[in-house]
Amino acid sequence: MDESNQTRRDSELLANFVSHRDEDSFEALVDKYLPLVLGVAIRRTGSRAIAEEIAQNVFTLLAQKARRLRSHPTIGGWLMKTTAFESMRAN
Repeated sequence: MDESNQTRRDSELLANFVSHRDEDSFEALVDKYLPLVLGVAIRRTGSRAIAEEIAQNVFTLLAQKARRLRSHPTIGGWLMKTTAFESMRAN
């Protein structure tokens, strides 16, 4: 699947979560991006335990801001940037 299809798929999952509170759609996003979020947080903090807390915070923020992020160009990019910011705050 090319990048534009992937972005469209992420947007559809987020839209399903917002419109229908579809937990499966949100879980699909978490499953897809959890390795990325954990990887960034571990590299930034050096601690798996702290990285797991950061990941939980990041996905909580995603759920809270989902309505505004439905049209974001890349959910993955937003998650990386948010993870980096949360990691700085944790140190």
